[in-house]
Amino acid sequence: MRGFKLMLLVAALVFACSLDYRENAEVNELAESIPQLSFKNFIHTSVEGTRLTFQLEAQTAQLFNKKKITVLKGVRFIKYNSDGKPSLEGQADKAIIYNETENAEIEGNIIFYIYSEKITFYADDLQWDSKAKLLTSNSGKIVKITKDDGSFIQGSYFISDGRRRTLSYEGPVYGRYFFDEENSDKEK
Repeated sequence: MRGFKLMLLVAALVFACSLDYRENAEVNELAESIPQLSFKNFIHTSVEGTRLTFQLEAQTAQLFNKKKITVLKGVRFIKYNSDGKPSLEGQADKAIIYNETENAEIEGNIIFYIYSEKITFYADDLQWDSKAKLLTSNSGKIVKITKDDGSFIQGSYFISDGRRRTLSYEGPVYGRYFFDEENSDKEK
């Protein structure tokens, strides 16, 4: 009988322990949704030697260490060329930067201006693949590119390959191009 009581006591102890880890998972999920650092009026600058190469401003910046992302809202940036003049300028409502890869998801009222090409990009969402140097819009939403001369092209499923310096659309495209004979390559 004594052995039976001991078995009942052991069984009661084993079954009294909770193996329900859902509460712990919910706590971990909540912890991942809270940023480890949060900034208002955030400014980040990159300098090579004494030369400013890049400046990023955001109304808010939140760093999530567990997810390894940085979420920026109210984003503006300027990239500078070797002469210290702006080469690329842009803005967006939101950007999610993947800290380990430097890939990004950019959303809302996106405008980029490339000074050397005299072109402006307008989009609602873009994805940047840092390693492949690809800027894409996979949502099917329109990406419009305008030149300072009034030429433009717009379409869906946009792809810009930074290595090959090419632009393409995989969806329907519409546009208008003004040919400038004065600045075209002429045979001499």
